[in-house]
Amino acid sequence: GCPQITGEIVQTLNKNCRKLIHLNLQQCKNVRAPCLQQVFRHNALRTLNLAFIDNVSDDAFSLLPLSGGDCIHPSLRALNLCRSKITDFGIFKIIVLQDLEEIHLPWCTGITDAGIVALVGNCRKLKIIDLKSCPITDVALQAIGQRCSNLLDLDLSWCFGVTDSGLLELLPTNGSQSTLTSLSLIWCSQIDDESVAILSRITSLKNIQLKGSAVTQEGVNAMLQSGIAVE
Repeated sequence: GCPQITGEIVQTLNKNCRKLIHLNLQQCKNVRAPCLQQVFRHNALRTLNLAFIDNVSDDAFSLLPLSGGDCIHPSLRALNLCRSKITDFGIFKIIVLQDLEEIHLPWCTGITDAGIVALVGNCRKLKIIDLKSCPITDVALQAIGQRCSNLLDLDLSWCFGVTDSGLLELLPTNGSQSTLTSLSLIWCSQIDDESVAILSRITSLKNIQLKGSAVTQEGVNAMLQSGIAVE
């Protein structure tokens, strides 16, 4: 992060660099919500990284219209809000960014099942979802399984509310084909050897992270026999 980057600089970039495609403000501690509100009016931006900025909260998204309004930022594809103070109320604004393909929300403790259900119900193109340490449950997984038909990578590490029932929701139904290739369940304490039988049925799965879960070596061996790399 660069402490010299302030809101005034971001506003200048937003005003004069209209063809800017990628903007990385990670750990720029002096960037605050008022200037970020204007960033979402930048029609060319494809990726926005706001990770590890303590000042990022729901206020940063206040200028986005409510769902059903005109989307003023149709081009955004990737958004990183790692360790921000965003809550479900911020997510309810973000869902107008319906072309999002990648969203990172690790350690966003204000986000619950309600926010994720709204997110995946509106942003149907998501391929990468990082929910590390978010206080979600199987309710969110049910929505992800039903709505995210293009999902490639899902991180549920430290999501202690995830159980076998949630994993079942990730299985393809009605003849559909799974696209999920990478799944992280690090320190998901309710995931055990019984979960392995479910995960082995996700035929597209190539890589899984199970450190700190209740899966035994026997379960790991079963995953390996299914052709899934275990970390």
